Amino acid sequence: MAISKISGSGIGAINAPVEFTSADNLAQLTLSSTDADANQGPRLKLRRNSASPADNDLIGVLEWTSENSDGTEHDFLDFTARMRDVTAGSEDVSFAWTAYLNGTGREIQSFVNTDASAASMVFNEDSQDIDFRVESNGNANMLFVDGGTDAVGIGRSTKLDGSSAMDHALHINAGTGGNLFSCNRGANGLFNTFMSTTGTAGIAATGSSGSLEFRTGTTVGTSTIRMTVESAGDVTIEDGNLVIGTSGHGISFAATGDGAGTDTSELLDDYEEGTFTPVLKDDLSGNAAGSSASSGRYTKIGRVVNFSFAIEVNSLSGMTAGNGLNVTGLPYTVNNNSAGGGEPHAQILAFINNLDSADYAGSIILRPNNNTTVCELKYTAAGAVTSQGGTSLLVQDIAANTYLNGSATYETT
Repeated sequence: MAISKISGSGIGAINAPVEFTSADNLAQLTLSSTDADANQGPRLKLRRNSASPADNDLIGVLEWTSENSDGTEHDFLDFTARMRDVTAGSEDVSFAWTAYLNGTGREIQSFVNTDASAASMVFNEDSQDIDFRVESNGNANMLFVDGGTDAVGIGRSTKLDGSSAMDHALHINAGTGGNLFSCNRGANGLFNTFMSTTGTAGIAATGSSGSLEFRTGTTVGTSTIRMTVESAGDVTIEDGNLVIGTSGHGISFAATGDGAGTDTSELLDDYEEGTFTPVLKDDLSGNAAGSSASSGRYTKIGRVVNFSFAIEVNSLSGMTAGNGLNVTGLPYTVNNNSAGGGEPHAQILAFINNLDSADYAGSIILRPNNNTTVCELKYTAAGAVTSQGGTSLLVQDIAANTYLNGSATYETT
């Protein structure tokens, strides 16, 4: 049937399927309204006139079809509408665009999915490798969702170097510099991440308190403050330790003023507290004195070791008279400084009893020995003037029930 023009009230009901056919590229159907008011017109109405409407009934389909290469008519694009809920007063609708990809219909965009119970607008419901791109005035990829790599780009569609597809969940490109991410809560504050044109990256936080908190926890509501950067620059670790993960690194004091000497390092790279077991031995045979009790403690700050010890001797069996006495077992090796190493750090023994002579009762010295974990016991012989602390305390100079304790400081490597 061919109809050139319908005017007025129309031609009434047409109950059979109608096809408009032409052999040119003119519009096969034109709806024209000559009404001059501001109301609707022209109108195209698709009605599902059903006496028993039911939830999820289709209420209309628009199909774009054509012949494929073997001459068979095939769908290429469909638009379908469905009554999700026909209850009077709470009517709901869903609709979907279905495009054919590689011969199969794929739901590329839909409003309220056919299997959903809440309103939503969905792109790529059938999980195909389809990218989603939003272009702005100056960026062709202002928002880019890569369907193949499950990644989102803001301002870009590839890795930062442009070499390949995005390989992280989120890529942000701020152009020539500026804020990468920014959020605020009214006038209460602003949080953003930024990168300058020179490549400096950072985090900025401003607000009534001016502080930046770092929290951990299983949920936001139960998270705990772990570290706070105050507006004045102070950093507070609320609960936990500052852990230096790599040996040789630490806290730098390079910003402080230097003394008159030659500065070799301003890095505090170690702190340690612990215990060790001191043993009294003779310096040649290496035999140890028997002891009923011994203890040692130390603190290491940088390369400086401070230690204290106590030994309660109860036997000299196996030790050789004439050999010097050493306290062994220091926690770190004394440095091998060519100018004397540990010797400048020697200190006077705090207490020792049951000595054999008053000749060395004035002061007995603990002298850490270079490149060892040993302290020599030295004293100044009676009348000695030119060699202070140069004489070794010998095995026969103490009794089998001697008690000694002391402390000293030395440098390790």
